[in-house]
Amino acid sequence: MISATSARRNTLRVPKVYVTACLCLFIAWVLESHQQSPKKNETKDFIERIDVEGYRRLELATIRAHFLSRPGDLYSAEVVQRDAQTLRDTRYFEGVRLLVEDSPDRQNGKIVEFVLREKPVVRRLEYRGVKSITRADILNAFKY
Repeated sequence: MISATSARRNTLRVPKVYVTACLCLFIAWVLESHQQSPKKNETKDFIERIDVEGYRRLELATIRAHFLSRPGDLYSAEVVQRDAQTLRDTRYFEGVRLLVEDSPDRQNGKIVEFVLREKPVVRRLEYRGVKSITRADILNAFKY
């Protein structure tokens, strides 16, 4: 049998659970409405194309493999900056410059351009007048 005090506790418990659930739903609704949402008249920019200039030794496919951005993706300045930093981190280039322009053809299109300056390559070493060390020792030192 159910006593009077336990029945009273159960009847008080149901409204508390209902009020708590309603309060949680209300808080979730308020948080969702305060999140940044795109304005109705605001449009998103996208990447129309990615150009790369200033490379000679590396293949274009190898350079593009370092990019997170792809043509057709939504434009994000942070992601494009990260792509430029990734190219700098490869240490193949002395300089990596990033240019972003509005597309003349499409309204919300962006053209992303990476201007690269490759590091110079030593093609030939000449040893003239070195008598204190052998040529083989010099070549071995350059291997490491």
